[in-house]
Amino acid sequence: MALPLLWLGLLSHVLMEVKKTPVEEGLCTTIPCAFEFPKEPPGNSVIMRYWLNKNISSLVATNKPNATVGDNTKDEFYMTGNLEEGCTLLIHDILKGNSITYLFYADLGEQNSAFLGENIKLFVSELNQKPERHVPEILLAEKPVTLNCTLKGTCKETKALFHSWKNSAVSSSSSSVLLFTLRPEDHGSILGCHLNFSLANMTKNSLVKLQVVSPARLFNSSCSLEKTVLCSCSFHGIPKPSVQWWMGGVPVTVNSMDNILRVTSSTRAPWANSTINLIGEPEIVMRLRCEGKNQYGIHTSSIFLIPNKKSVSSVFVKGLIQGIVYGAIAFSLLFFCLVLLSMKMLTWWEEHQSPKTKEGLPLKKPELLEEPEVPKMPEADTPPDRAGV
Repeated sequence: MALPLLWLGLLSHVLMEVKKTPVEEGLCTTIPCAFEFPKEPPGNSVIMRYWLNKNISSLVATNKPNATVGDNTKDEFYMTGNLEEGCTLLIHDILKGNSITYLFYADLGEQNSAFLGENIKLFVSELNQKPERHVPEILLAEKPVTLNCTLKGTCKETKALFHSWKNSAVSSSSSSVLLFTLRPEDHGSILGCHLNFSLANMTKNSLVKLQVVSPARLFNSSCSLEKTVLCSCSFHGIPKPSVQWWMGGVPVTVNSMDNILRVTSSTRAPWANSTINLIGEPEIVMRLRCEGKNQYGIHTSSIFLIPNKKSVSSVFVKGLIQGIVYGAIAFSLLFFCLVLLSMKMLTWWEEHQSPKTKEGLPLKKPELLEEPEVPKMPEADTPPDRAGV
């Protein structure tokens, strides 16, 4: 197209903040532009602004309605900002073929026009940037998380493809934002972000290793009875949890050993295993509790140890016999104490009653007892002896 002549009376100069602009392929750039008028433009004048490709004098952007723009540039070149005062040009999805000089002129109408002979020169180089990943510092398992994969210097959202090489927990996405829920087994997974620039036929990749944390969770607990009672608990967590045993509300020291309990623990991240060994068979109902915890959560499990019927019977009989024996001993001691107490009380009573009895009795003079007189019979005459007669 023919370019209009330069009209210097109205348009004093065009302010171009950037004369030469380097930009990477596939990105975007903004060319600041503004112009000033030394005096008021003609009344009712509409200032038309045009950006042209100098090589072929083809229009690439304008504020004129219904203007014909080249097919290769109509989706990449835009005029932005205040179109009544400025002439800023926005170019996105830049290709190497855009390394040309672009001219600007303003048409005031009514044979008043202005043209600027020099303008902006673009230098397009290969894309060297890598996608920027915006990943939260703490990725908590079983919680939704948002990942962003962007490229600095783009003016509009670039479609991204996400993929995980370890498992299928992360699916592909056609957006630069990915919303998904991580699992504990996703810890250590490699997540790839692929940015695809369809116009430039380019792909940029970026990899990130997922650092997932999860609260302590009980994986398994069991008890067995052979010669001794053996109970075990297994926990999973990131970071690996610690395990603590409790018996009746009292903590049992890890790796301790005494005459009743023996506790051993082993860890291999993200697992923590612990066993407790009860020497002998329990004679009464016992409550064991194993607790696994890390800084993100606590999980506990209670185990009740119930003795068998024989043990219960033997305990009952043993207790009954002990009760009888102890009861007999206690009764004997009580009886012996009562006897001693009774004897002491009797002795005390006798000691306090004897003097009173002696004082109360009057003294009498003893009397001599005389034998009663027996009356004598008169002596009769002795008859004569008949033999002598």
